[in-house]
Amino acid sequence: MNHHRMACIILAAGSGTRMKSSHPKVLTIFDEKPILENIVEKAESMQPSQVIVVVSPQYKDLVQSHFSNRIHGAVQKEPLGTGDAFLAGLEKLDDSIQSVMVLCGDTPLIQSSTLQAFSQLFFSTPTKASLITALVADPKRYGRILRNPLGSFVKIIEWKDASEEEREISEINSGMYLFSREAIETHLHSINNNNASGEFYITDILESIQQDQDHVSTYTIQGEEEIIGINTKADLSQALQISNNRRLQSLMVDHGVYIVDPSSTRIGPHVSIGRDTDIKPNTWIEGDVEIGEDCSIGPFVCIRGDQGKILIESHCTIGPFTSLRKNCIIRHGAKAGTFVEMKNCELKPNSKANHLSYLGDAVIGERSNIGAGTITCNYDGFEKHRTIIEDDVFIGSDTIIVAPVTIEKGSFTGAGSVITQNVPPNALAIERNEQKNKENWAEKYRESKSKRRQS
Repeated sequence: MNHHRMACIILAAGSGTRMKSSHPKVLTIFDEKPILENIVEKAESMQPSQVIVVVSPQYKDLVQSHFSNRIHGAVQKEPLGTGDAFLAGLEKLDDSIQSVMVLCGDTPLIQSSTLQAFSQLFFSTPTKASLITALVADPKRYGRILRNPLGSFVKIIEWKDASEEEREISEINSGMYLFSREAIETHLHSINNNNASGEFYITDILESIQQDQDHVSTYTIQGEEEIIGINTKADLSQALQISNNRRLQSLMVDHGVYIVDPSSTRIGPHVSIGRDTDIKPNTWIEGDVEIGEDCSIGPFVCIRGDQGKILIESHCTIGPFTSLRKNCIIRHGAKAGTFVEMKNCELKPNSKANHLSYLGDAVIGERSNIGAGTITCNYDGFEKHRTIIEDDVFIGSDTIIVAPVTIEKGSFTGAGSVITQNVPPNALAIERNEQKNKENWAEKYRESKSKRRQS
C-alpha cells in the first residue's frame, strides 16, 4: 500500500454550536484526550506522508499549537460545506502526494483496523475513489447511498435532497473517502452548491467520477457505531460509553479480567490490568494505571492516575470505597481497604491500611499495619512533608502523624496518639493526656438538665 505517498485530510472546521460549550468541539476531551487527537492518531496509524487538519479561523492557532509539527493546519474561512473544507485542505497538499484519504474530525470511534482494510481495498483494485458506507437500522439524517440494479455505486443523496423513497434506504455515507490525486484534479470542478443547503458537497466528486465511467468502490461496515459524529454532549456521552464497552470487552475476553458489572464500571484507555483480577461494581479507573494479577478492586473505588502513575502489583486488595490518587504504589499482597485515601504514597508488600485512613506523601514498609482513623498530616499550609513508616510497624487506631516524621522498624504507636517526633526501632510511642474519671458526674448532669426543663 502506497501510504508513504498518501495524505490524510481531516475535516474539523465545524462550528460546534450544538455542543453548547465555550470550548472548541474538536478539543473537547473524549477518552482522556481531545476528540480531534483521537482522529489524528487514527490517521497517523496509516503512516501517511501528510496529515492535514482543516479548521475554522478562530481555532487555527489553538489546534496548531496542540499538535505542533504532527499536522499541517488549513483554514476553511466560511462554513460552506464539506466540499469547501476539502478544497482548503488540498491547498496544503505536497506535490508528491498521489492519494488522499478524507476523515471526519468528530468521529473518534472509527477504528484503525477499519481504515487499514478500507485503504487495502482501494490500493488493491483499479479504482479512482472509494468510500466507507454503513448499513444501519436507523439511517437518521445521513446521506443515502444510491446503487444501480447490479448493486454498483451510483451516487450519494443528502437527506435534505432525498425523496421519501430514498430516505428509506438503510445504507448511509460515513463521510470518509479515498481519492487518487488524478481523480481529484480531473473532477474537482464538479463541486458546486446547487442543492437544498446551498453548500458545497465533497460527494459531488464521487458522482462525477462515476458518470465519467471510472470505478468508485465502497467498503461497507455494519452499524453506526464507528461513524457516530459528536455534535452534542449527549453524543459525547453515547460515544464514550461505546468506547468504554469496547475496552471492558477486550479486558474480559483477551486479558482474563473479571468485570462484575460492566454497566457501572469505567476503565480508561491507558489502564492495564492483569488476568484473574476482579473489578467490582461502581469502580472508576483512569489515567496511567497498571494493575497486576489476582487483585480485588472495588466496589465503589476511584483510581486516578491522570497526574502521576499508579502501580498496583499482584494479589492486592483495593476497596471498597477507596480513592487512590497520583503517584501511588501498592506492592505485592498489600491492602488499602474500606474508606482509605492515598496520594503520593507507597504501601510495601503485605502491609495493610484496612479502613478509614488518609495516607499522603508517605512510605509504609513491609508487613506494617495502619490502624483505623490514621492520618498523615502532610501539608503545613505552604509545603508538603513526608512520613516514613518502616517495616513491621503497628500504627494504633486514630493516630495522627504530623510530618516530617520517621517511625522506625518494629515500633508501635498507641491508639489516639499525635506523633510529632521520630520513633526509634521497637519503641512504643504514646501521646495522650492523663484520663480523669469524675464519678457520678453523669447522674448529676441529667438531674440538672431535668430541673431546667421543668422550670
